[in-house]
Amino acid sequence: MNVNIFKRFNCFKEDKNECGFMNIFVDPLLFLQFLRELCNGVFNNFFLSCSFYGETVSTILIMAAFYWCIDKKLGEFLLISFCGTSIVASFLKNLVCMYRPWILDSRIHSVEAALPAAGGYSFPSGHTMNATSLFGGIILRTKYSKTLKVILAVCIILIAFSRLYLGVHSVLDVGFGLLFAVIVLIIFNNRRNIPSGIICHVDLSGNY
Repeated sequence: MNVNIFKRFNCFKEDKNECGFMNIFVDPLLFLQFLRELCNGVFNNFFLSCSFYGETVSTILIMAAFYWCIDKKLGEFLLISFCGTSIVASFLKNLVCMYRPWILDSRIHSVEAALPAAGGYSFPSGHTMNATSLFGGIILRTKYSKTLKVILAVCIILIAFSRLYLGVHSVLDVGFGLLFAVIVLIIFNNRRNIPSGIICHVDLSGNY
C-alpha cells in the first residue's frame, strides 16, 4: 500500500495553527480521503451522482416538475423556499468568504470531477441547502408515507455527505448549510399563505 496515503492522513506539522483548531474541519476530510484512496475511488461515481441532485439546475428542474405535473401548491412552496435558501447561501458565502478545503490545507485532494461544480466560496454548502429545501420541503408539506419520508431524508444525508466525501466542503460548511436550510423551511412552512409572483434571482452556475 502506498505510504503517502498514511502520510496525508496523519498530521505531523509543527505549526500549531495548522494542526490545532483547523483540524476539527480538516481531519474528517483527510480521513475520508484516506478511505477514498484505500478503495481506489470505487465510490466516486456514486457520490458524484448524489452530488448532482444537489446542483442548482437539477433542484430547479425537480421542483418545476412538482409544480407542473404533481402538485402546484407544493411546487410553489418548494420554489419559494429554494429562493430563500439561495439568498441566504449567497449572502453568507460573500459575508464569510471561507475558502475551499484544498485551499485551506494543501494535503486535501478533492475528486477532480467534482471541481467544476465547486467554484466560489465554501461556507455554507449550497448543494446541502438545495437538497434540504427540496427533499425537506416535500417532507414538511406532504402526507406521504413514513417510509418515503425516510427515503427523502436519506437523500438529504447522502447529498450532504457526498460533499464531504468528494473533498469540496468541510463539516462546518455542510452542517451549517443543513441548519440554515431547515430554519428557512420552518419559517416558510409557518407562513401558510405564501405570496405568489415573487421574483427571485438565482445563481444557475451551480458553484456551490
